[in-house]
Amino acid sequence: MLRFRNGQRWKRFKFLPGFAVLLFFLIFSPGISFPSENSPQAGYVDSRLLISNHPLIKNYDMHTRRFLNSSSQWVSDRDVAVRDYKNKISELEKQLQIEEEKFKKTSTKSKITTKASLDEFWQKKGEIQAKINYLKKAIVTASTGENYLSGAATSDESFVKLVKLISDDVKNAARTVSQLSGGIPIFDLSCFSQSGGSRITDRAVLFTNYHYSLWSGKGDIDFLKNWLKNFRYYLEAEFPEKFSSPFISGVSDLRNEAIKKMTFQNP
Repeated sequence: MLRFRNGQRWKRFKFLPGFAVLLFFLIFSPGISFPSENSPQAGYVDSRLLISNHPLIKNYDMHTRRFLNSSSQWVSDRDVAVRDYKNKISELEKQLQIEEEKFKKTSTKSKITTKASLDEFWQKKGEIQAKINYLKKAIVTASTGENYLSGAATSDESFVKLVKLISDDVKNAARTVSQLSGGIPIFDLSCFSQSGGSRITDRAVLFTNYHYSLWSGKGDIDFLKNWLKNFRYYLEAEFPEKFSSPFISGVSDLRNEAIKKMTFQNP
C-alpha cells in the first residue's frame, strides 16, 4: 500500500527505478562474474601431499640422509649394489607388466570405468617408470664412481640435484592442473597450515569458564589468546572437513587431481 505524507507520494519510491536498473546491471552485466563451484576463479593444491607422493621421497633414508635406489645412495660395495639395482629393475618391469594386463581386463567395461582405470594406470605407470629411471642412473653412478666421496655419504651435488628434481615435479603438477582448469591461479594449501607436531587441545584451559572475567573487564589477554588457540584445536579435531580449506567459495580443490597429474623427470 502506498504511503503519503502531506498529500504527496512518499519520496523513497523515487529511488526504486534507479535501484532496479542498478540491480539488473549487477546481475546481467557480462563484465561481472560471481565465483561458483562450476566456474572456479582459482584452485589450490597441497605441496606436502605432492612431495610425500614422489617416488624419491618414499625412498629417503633418514640414517644416511640420502635417497635409496638413486644416484645419491652411498654403497660400500659397488658391484653388489649394481647387481641389486638390476634385480630391482627386473622386479619393477614385472610389476609394470602386471599393471598393463590389469588395465586390459577393465578396458572392455563402461566408459566411466575405463577412464578411471586409465587414470589409475597412467599414475602407477609413471611412478614405476620413474623408479626404473632412478635405478638406471644409480647403476651408472655406482659403475663410474661419479659423485662419490670417501665416507658414508655421496656428494652434496648429487643430493641437491635430486631435491631440485622433486621441486620441479611439484611445480609442474601445479602448473598442469592450472592449465587444465583454464589457466586459473593455484594456491599452495600448506602455506595456511602450522608447521610442527600435532596440535592437542588443552581441555583444562578450554573448559575454564572465562566469560565472567571478560564481562567484568578484568580478563587476561594472554589467557584469552591461549583459550582461543585451544578452542581452534578443538574445532579442527571435531570438524576436520570445515578446516580442510581456508576458502569460502570460488576456489576449486585440486589436491587429488594434482597427484594424479604428477609426472616425474629423469634424473
